[in-house]
Amino acid sequence: MVGLGRHYTVELRGVTEQNDDGTERQQVLRACGIGEELQLDVSLNRRDGADPLKIRRKSGEQLGFVTPLTEVTDKLVEGRIFRVKLSKVYPHRGHAGTYGAVLDFEEVRMVAAARGSSGIEMKWIVVIGIVALLAGVGAAKLLGIF
Repeated sequence: MVGLGRHYTVELRGVTEQNDDGTERQQVLRACGIGEELQLDVSLNRRDGADPLKIRRKSGEQLGFVTPLTEVTDKLVEGRIFRVKLSKVYPHRGHAGTYGAVLDFEEVRMVAAARGSSGIEMKWIVVIGIVALLAGVGAAKLLGIF
């Protein structure tokens, strides 16, 4: 994947709720590190786009969700791909001892991995550079510069 430089900051919702298996999302959030890459569970099954986008750790534990009213949802519908990272954790207002979080959505493009030679090998680039340098020095001597 190659980042395209387009970043979207999105508030993580549902961080004070419990997951279906009974785990507290606050515990899951506390175990995360800033910059940790997360999974985006895209479930755009409904035509009105009212389903939230679930945010999970790579282990599958749900951290919360992103509301479908973000610009990111529109881009996902267009078929764009995002890398999601945890960018900020802060004390949650109104709930003492709990935390909220902000996510960074970076738009990415899938690039096929190069197989074998990617064109000119490095040794040929060096050889061509040396030949060009010697040709330049030879031309300078002919012109009387050296």
